Amino acid sequence: MVSSSFVRFSLTSSAAAAAACLTLASCGDRQEQAHRDLRQEDYGFTAAEFLRAAGDGQTAAVNRFLEAGMNPSAADDNGVSALHAAAGQGHGYLVTLLLAKGADFSQPDRAGATPLIAAARGGDPAAARALLAAGADPDARDNGGRTALETAALAGHAALIPELAPVSKTSLDNALQLAAREGHTAAMDALLGAGAGLDTPSAEGRTPLMTAAARGHEGAVKLLCHQGADAAARTPDGKSAADLATEAAQVGSARFLTEWVADKARESGAPVPEKTPPPGEEEPVSPGLAADVGAPPAAVTAEEKPPDRLAGGRFTDTALENMAALPRIMVMEDYRLRQLPVILVDVDRGHGSASVRLPGSAAILSVKVGDPVPGTECVVEKLRRRHVYPNGDESKDLVNVSRMTLLRAATNERFQAMKDAPVFSNESAARVRFTGRDGQFEARPGDEFRVGSTLLKVTEVLPKQLTVENRLTRESVIIPSAAAPGETAPAAR
Repeated sequence: MVSSSFVRFSLTSSAAAAAACLTLASCGDRQEQAHRDLRQEDYGFTAAEFLRAAGDGQTAAVNRFLEAGMNPSAADDNGVSALHAAAGQGHGYLVTLLLAKGADFSQPDRAGATPLIAAARGGDPAAARALLAAGADPDARDNGGRTALETAALAGHAALIPELAPVSKTSLDNALQLAAREGHTAAMDALLGAGAGLDTPSAEGRTPLMTAAARGHEGAVKLLCHQGADAAARTPDGKSAADLATEAAQVGSARFLTEWVADKARESGAPVPEKTPPPGEEEPVSPGLAADVGAPPAAVTAEEKPPDRLAGGRFTDTALENMAALPRIMVMEDYRLRQLPVILVDVDRGHGSASVRLPGSAAILSVKVGDPVPGTECVVEKLRRRHVYPNGDESKDLVNVSRMTLLRAATNERFQAMKDAPVFSNESAARVRFTGRDGQFEARPGDEFRVGSTLLKVTEVLPKQLTVENRLTRESVIIPSAAAPGETAPAAR
């Protein structure tokens, strides 16, 4: 006689087995369907194709690979996994999916890069956050000896610095040196905010300012100076940042640093270092603002002292909550045309060449058609030699009305240079004022300055407005002219 308990056990076991069979059949069906779907989408069932889907950010295809039985940690011949591919291309949502499916977050490729280092190259904070939350080591190094933080700094991914700096044992100072080497101002700003040393020297004895100066990254040089870097510091062999920039023929950085050190010396009452122009460049010219188009600038009296340059200005006592608030803080009051730093001495007989003088220099240069004119971004387009009697009166002395036409190819602008007369550029300079502060400042395109803790740059100056950019976010705002109705600025020639 069979007991009732044995019957119940047999029935239960049979039901479980049947359910297991159904489950296996169902799984097999899903896998087969996933394979068919991948074939229809032109994916082969290989690790390389799996990586391609992950790198392209194809979530549905990645899911089908996983359903079809692909190992989530599968890698190609170079050791690159789907996690590397997704993180390196900035697909944070796919990184999260692969991690949830068990992908190995510590597996390096043949170059020694972990998925977190790949994320640092890709620049996606979401990918980095997901990997760190899963337990990825922020201090793992690739075969070149760089960590994720150093990789992000070298690539200029400022948004990753707040994710990596707090959890990494990597030297922030070394990361700052790497960012300065490439001129990544936003990454530098983030590293300084995280606690990187402003004047900490490298193993070669160079501060970040020296590193940026030697590479000619003028924006990085200005950022570091505005943050308080010691521009007078010297390397073990006695070279300053300005010296390194000069040696590397980085004219813009050398000029800025020379002027910055001199300004700081004046502020402190110390002797002002003698200024030496960078090789191949004459003394910089500051023609000021012209009062009347077509006439030389009037002599500057004590009462008519030109405004200070906005470049390098620091208004750190003024709060700037967002860029939309800048037009309430900064007011454009006027603009004037700027003089090109060249004076025509005369056109030689035969019209083949001309003699020109650069203001501030006694040197006379000989130029011919097609030659560049230093400091103007122009080339000589035409030369014409003429001497005429005033009003046709031959009883008077001949007047030299020779002319040189300059062409700025980048903008297709043309300028006329007459003998001993200034040449005015269509580029304009704005005069701006900051609310609650006395005095005006002269703003020109390219000028960088700081309001509160925000580094800003003037990107364009037009007769009725100027454009200012946030150097970190690249957000721009327009500052309209506050000129009274009916007022007009001099017309461009």
